Amino acid sequence: MKKFLSLVLFGLLTIGCQESPTAVGGGILNSSDLLNAQSINSFDGNFIQHSSGFRKPINLGSANRVLIGKYDGVSATSLIKFNFVIPDSVALAVQNNNVTISKSWIELPVTYKIGDLANLGFTVKKILGAWTSIGFTEDSLAHLSIVDQNLISGSVNKTDTLIKFNVENFFAYEWMKNQVNNNSSFNKGLIFQPTISSNSVIGVPALYAARFKDQLPKIICELKYDGKTDTVFAYSSADLHIASKSSINLPNDEIILQASLGLRSRLSFDLSTLPANAIISAAKLVLYRDSSKTMIGTISADSVFVNAFYDSTKDSVYTGLDSRVLVRKGNTYEGAITDIVQYWLTAINKNQGVQLRIVSEDANINKIVFRGSKYFDAAYRPRLIIFLSNLDS
Repeated sequence: MKKFLSLVLFGLLTIGCQESPTAVGGGILNSSDLLNAQSINSFDGNFIQHSSGFRKPINLGSANRVLIGKYDGVSATSLIKFNFVIPDSVALAVQNNNVTISKSWIELPVTYKIGDLANLGFTVKKILGAWTSIGFTEDSLAHLSIVDQNLISGSVNKTDTLIKFNVENFFAYEWMKNQVNNNSSFNKGLIFQPTISSNSVIGVPALYAARFKDQLPKIICELKYDGKTDTVFAYSSADLHIASKSSINLPNDEIILQASLGLRSRLSFDLSTLPANAIISAAKLVLYRDSSKTMIGTISADSVFVNAFYDSTKDSVYTGLDSRVLVRKGNTYEGAITDIVQYWLTAINKNQGVQLRIVSEDANINKIVFRGSKYFDAAYRPRLIIFLSNLDS
């Protein structure tokens, strides 16, 4: 009966908790309730806890940004297809082979960067094989057919908002002819590959998120025909990026979360020592960041999603609860997880811990490193704080 009352009361109290995810008790308990509540935490209560890292493949084909470059051992390769917008007069001149391309260049609007742009290096090559944004993986990239010729002509102009460089004219004219002659299926797009020496990564708007075509990566061609001069644009029409790292180390005393690579973590606490007759009024999770190992680019994206596991052996989360969010306060990350803790207590087998992952993990390579459950100083290990109200008091 007490367990049933606890569940009912929790359901009423948890609503306020979700409104203030960074404050224990914020919006949950009034002053008189706090006087009658006591807190217990995993440090003082010496809860047994466990953390471990794992890698979860994520779909990068629907990201709102595509990444190019290499930084901190992470290589980001992008595939972009382009579609020309060709006026009728130009199309007719192309059909009659009466067009001369004076200059072609590519513009990449920058919406994210990490590392010094002066150290950004990449090549641009023509793709021969078919690909789609759905289901494309690192293995697919290894088998992709490309022309081994760098199309960049001259130097690359780099600013914080725009990457701009000239490209060889012949391929742009070839694509225009294919499109005009209804052979655009031969235009498989371009692959942007980081150079070995690159030490920076940029993000450019993906088709999925751009509101206007002028916000997209584009090819620009200046051309002459029939004594006239005109400019033709090609905008990205499909895109994706693949992030890889040759060696991934997940120390057992750290929690490492990294975007694009899909580095996530499991975290669990043994709650068997909680009083059997107590009502859970609130609960929050606190993680302690190692700032010396954390790297964040120009897009902060440094909040953390928390999800209850349904089956931790398969890394499947319980879909009956929404993601909770831990937000940064200096070098600590805090957030209310009251409903998750209550879910754990509904049955012994429900407590399979939580999954931790970085927010917006498909659109940057940000990395957050926390002290894990085996960190040598127990005071900096993950901390679960629970407010309890005793039914017998």
